[in-house]
Amino acid sequence: YEEAREEEKLRNQREDFSDMVAE
Repeated sequence: YEEAREEEKLRNQREDFSDMVAE
């Protein structure tokens, strides 16, 4: 379960980073 949460967290970070770059 920990790995899944870590992976999801990384995906969220990438999405946030993309949003910041988009702006």
